[in-house]
Amino acid sequence: MKRTTLGKARAVSRRRGVFMDLKSEIMRLSSLRGVSGDEGAVSADLAARLRPLTDSVSVDPFGNVVAMRGSSRTGAPKLLIDVHIDQAGLMVTEVTDDGFARFSPIGIDARILLSNEMTILTRNGPLKAIVSALPPHLQEDGDELKAPRPEDMTLDLGMSGEKARELIRPGDFAVYDTRPVELLGGTIAGPAMDNRAGLAAVLHALEGLAGVELPCQLAVAGVTREESGLHGAEQVVRRERPEYIVVVDACHARTPDAGKYERVHEMGGGPVIGRGANSSPRMAEALIAVTERENIPYQLEAIPRTSRTDAWAAQIAACGAATVVVSLPVRYMHMPVETVRLDDVEALGKLLCAFCRDFRGLDFQGLNGEGGRVS
Repeated sequence: MKRTTLGKARAVSRRRGVFMDLKSEIMRLSSLRGVSGDEGAVSADLAARLRPLTDSVSVDPFGNVVAMRGSSRTGAPKLLIDVHIDQAGLMVTEVTDDGFARFSPIGIDARILLSNEMTILTRNGPLKAIVSALPPHLQEDGDELKAPRPEDMTLDLGMSGEKARELIRPGDFAVYDTRPVELLGGTIAGPAMDNRAGLAAVLHALEGLAGVELPCQLAVAGVTREESGLHGAEQVVRRERPEYIVVVDACHARTPDAGKYERVHEMGGGPVIGRGANSSPRMAEALIAVTERENIPYQLEAIPRTSRTDAWAAQIAACGAATVVVSLPVRYMHMPVETVRLDDVEALGKLLCAFCRDFRGLDFQGLNGEGGRVS
């Protein structure tokens, strides 16, 4: 592939400061608020971020952001990179007479909600609240050993029922009022790393493709409503009709208490390439070939059934497409302290960049069980 002088200059600049740039981008994206079903602020931010990196950007009524890079190659295949931009959160279901708000979780881990600071996103602007429950002194014997259920907790707004009803309505969303922090060992913890860290990797890849003539038509989609049902991906694929789809998401990283579970991977081991029912082994082989050629660390994940990612909905949304899932290892999924390693994010960005730079489609003819190959 030919690279312009501008592209070379940008590449040198990125190599010097890529880690700092990635860290800043991950922390910035983590701080954006966009619960599944209400991602407007994230969509607007992403559209602005994509415009200088792509040929065109559009935002549909669902909030999905789709950016395009064209190709001068005749018969160039269409490749879609799907990365969901929503996050887990809460929805207010009732405002009580005494000024508390009851809620329903949206993908959130309810076990760790108690005592968290939250921000309720209202028509009057963001409002602070805390998650409250009956203190241990007033509980029945043995209750302190049980994880509180969502129906046993409320959002305490510190106001009267009349004032609360004036400001808050059923259907308002709430997010963790937490900011990302840098830990030791090149790690970052914060809300919405699933999937904003993946989004940072995609943006890093697009920066690497600046000035590069692509052999494929490339669509990059920041999709909504993944946590609430994979709905955004289905809409994008029906409209764009790609032949190939790479779904960027998160998977579980190993912790001391997770060793007995399947589909748990090592932080620092590189991106995790899925193989299975909706993560095509042939597409996976194409990604693996790139990692080995570019000396990028990677891990494998067996996905015998649903991946519980956008690939599940996307692969059949428009008469079928070849899909693959590639994930970042993330600790403490759907908690306010989701944790990622910078070198994993960088490695994923490098993988996506190299894959798109050389992708001409896959040969699905006469493979004889040998797996996929870039044609």
